[in-house]
Amino acid sequence: MVSRRWAGRGVTANLLDPGIVKGESGSENFGGPALIQILMSHVIPFFVTDGINHGSQQYVRRAADPTLASLSGTYFVSGKEKKQGSSPLSLDPAVQKRIDDAAWA
Repeated sequence: MVSRRWAGRGVTANLLDPGIVKGESGSENFGGPALIQILMSHVIPFFVTDGINHGSQQYVRRAADPTLASLSGTYFVSGKEKKQGSSPLSLDPAVQKRIDDAAWA
């Protein structure tokens, strides 16, 4: 994990999944029958997505909020800290070491 590698050096690293954010790209290019295009481009996003402003505000808050300045190694989903965010495999120290060794080789 990047947060462990840089611990004690004044660098923090967190993971943010903003959830489903409705943007402009992609919605007009969805393929398939007309009914599916309407559902995927207009109906479903209306009920399950955040606007692009809300999605981007999550990133800005993580970068600029002084109360989060020392927070590192945390997983956020849709703006909220997720305590048990990772799969058991991702928390395996041996797997983490192999990934870390490969990334920094």
